[in-house]
This record gives sequence, structure tokens and C-alpha cells, in this order.
Amino acid sequence: MLRMNRITLTITFVVLGALFAQSAHTSELSDPTRPSGYTTNPRGLQATMVSAGRRVAIISGRVYRVGDRYRGALIKQIKPYEVVMNRQGKIVRLRMVPIVKK
Repeated sequence: MLRMNRITLTITFVVLGALFAQSAHTSELSDPTRPSGYTTNPRGLQATMVSAGRRVAIISGRVYRVGDRYRGALIKQIKPYEVVMNRQGKIVRLRMVPIVKK
């Protein structure tokens, strides 16, 4: 009986893990707390998530990682508030906030 429960528990975790992995690779994000009818600017850098093991950017509503391409540019770095890309040998930067000149 105990062995059966372990097998059932293992299968449950494998199935849940597969479902989670599949949902983690979706490219569109939706915010369940967003009010009905609320719209945002669908273009440009909307968010970055930077941690020790993960760097992700949301650009025009899609999820991108280092090494992905956005409009033909290769994403080289994802920093807080900024994505650095290389397009045909030129550095292109997307920023969430403008650079302030003093």
C-alpha cells in the first residue's frame, strides 16, 4: 500500500512538472490582476526579471532570454531596466526608463 502511494505521488509530480514546464514556455503573458478593459503599450521593453540564475525580458508582450532574437537583433544582455542587443554589428539598447542627463 505504501509503495502504491509513492508511485501515485511520483506520477502526480511528473505530470504537474510537465504541465508547469509547458506553461513556462508560453510566449504571451497575462496578468490575472489586470482590470477588465485595461490596455498597455504593446510595444517596447515592458519588464525585466534578473536573478542569480535567470534573466528574462518582456518585450511587446513576449518573453525573451539572452540568445533570443527580437526583430532581427540578437539579445546579448538583460539588465534591470535595459536590454542590450546586437543588430548587424551595432549595439541597440531598449530601456524602460529614459537616460537622465544632468
